[in-house]
Amino acid sequence: MKKYLLILTTFFTLTVAHGQTNVYHPFPDSNAIWNEYWGTNSGYGYYMESIIGDTIINSIKYHKVYKHTESLNFPFSDTLITIGNSYFIGGIREDSSKRVYFYNKYAVPCCGQTDSIYLLYDFSKQVGDTIKFDKPLYGYTYPYLILNSIDSVLAYNQYRKRYHFQSETWIEGIGSTRSLFSTILGYPTCFCTNELVCYKYGDTTYYLNPIVTDCFVYWR
Repeated sequence: MKKYLLILTTFFTLTVAHGQTNVYHPFPDSNAIWNEYWGTNSGYGYYMESIIGDTIINSIKYHKVYKHTESLNFPFSDTLITIGNSYFIGGIREDSSKRVYFYNKYAVPCCGQTDSIYLLYDFSKQVGDTIKFDKPLYGYTYPYLILNSIDSVLAYNQYRKRYHFQSETWIEGIGSTRSLFSTILGYPTCFCTNELVCYKYGDTTYYLNPIVTDCFVYWR
């Protein structure tokens, strides 16, 4: 009887997970916070990015992205990000094909590249597909990404698809586990580390880095 219940429970869990991953979780358009860690051979710190409000850029609606005015160090002086303690860095939007774009307010024309709109994510891809970024290599961390596998991960009380690349892991509706803008950080010229500490939507934490126990915690 116990064996039967175990099989039934496992089947039910897998069925629920499969059903939830068949429901697409879009990228947030408000109330989202990414708390991120950065480290180099000369120092480290934390910073936050958040979506606060909307704007029109080139006749297209974007959600405004703000970044905390300075790196946060332990003990954390802020655990919330507002317009008052941050600055506007650009806009983010998702199209009907599950592609996420970022308008970079501070893009500097370089090497023939003057367009400041970047493809960040493409959640429409299947295993084996290649994501070719639609700009020259300048400004991108990778010239392309190949999707190696897709599984699911429990985000709070729902399963979301997780996309595995050679050097990246993306979670549907959240972004890269390295950082929100991982794909456009550029090639590092030193020892550099970027990791997503947590992602919150409203008051709910949907992603928490496995090595921490809280969204705002000292871990280095």
